[in-house]
Amino acid sequence: LAAKLDNPLLLAIFTGVFLLAKLSNFIVHVKLRNLRPPGTRVRRIPRGFGFNLVSFPNYFSEIVAWAAIAGMTRSLAAVLFLVVATVQMYFWAIKKHRQYRSEFPDYPKARKALFPFII
Repeated sequence: LAAKLDNPLLLAIFTGVFLLAKLSNFIVHVKLRNLRPPGTRVRRIPRGFGFNLVSFPNYFSEIVAWAAIAGMTRSLAAVLFLVVATVQMYFWAIKKHRQYRSEFPDYPKARKALFPFII
């Protein structure tokens, strides 16, 4: 990979993307936690904040965060981790997305599993 990232603007952009991705991940996890009423086993369709586009915005935000780290560090290890993590989360997302569609007949048809408008 390239030498050390010494462009302050790129470093600031990657840092901002990383921080936004981690904040998004936190918000998604709070939404998931609050989806089920306390003391019940009720399951609901997640909606809002990323869920309108993909079934697993938490996975998507993790991928974006790792892409930012790979861009910041220019590290082969970070790139390899990004690739392996993306492939693993892709398989999890596809499997769970199919489960959501079979469990909820009214599951949003246009919602993708992992990448908005793509997969």
